[in-house]
Amino acid sequence: MTVAAVAAAASIPASLVFAYRSRSVTRLIRLRSSDGPRRASGPVGIESPPPLSLRELFKRFWPYARPYRWFIWLTLPLIALATAAETTRIWLFKILVDRVLVPRDFGPFWWIALGYVGVTLLAGAVAVGDSYLSSWVGGKFILSLRTRLFRHLQGLSLDFFARRPLGDMISRLTSDVAAIESFPCPSVSLA
Repeated sequence: MTVAAVAAAASIPASLVFAYRSRSVTRLIRLRSSDGPRRASGPVGIESPPPLSLRELFKRFWPYARPYRWFIWLTLPLIALATAAETTRIWLFKILVDRVLVPRDFGPFWWIALGYVGVTLLAGAVAVGDSYLSSWVGGKFILSLRTRLFRHLQGLSLDFFARRPLGDMISRLTSDVAAIESFPCPSVSLA
């Protein structure tokens, strides 16, 4: 059904329908030719902070990680053990090929297979321990950081909150802490 047929059925003069359509088309063309979304007038958002060096980051965040430093040091041997277990598994596979498969002597096969299963179980236990410890330390670190941040916010005057846009402050609180949260946790466990 065309626009003219709908206008005729509703007993609307065709000149009004075409005038309405031409205004809509003109408005649509004007909207499409604009330079993007319109910006709201008002205060400009908070600028992003300047980038910090790695040394400054550690200096700033070490007080929050200090209570957990022994647990952080405990993850380092677990990382070394995981690497050693993976190397041992590869070495056992080499022995399996050289002493069992190539000469077709299946006598030492069961001892090599048992050793491989033991090393695999050890590697799994080390990986679980490292992942748990890294996640626990990272969670405690973020909890102490958030506690300190919200304690600081609770101590600010009401005038501070009246001068700042609420959306910018909430965005900064959530996105900055989330960015910090993504920094220490994966880097400790993947190291």
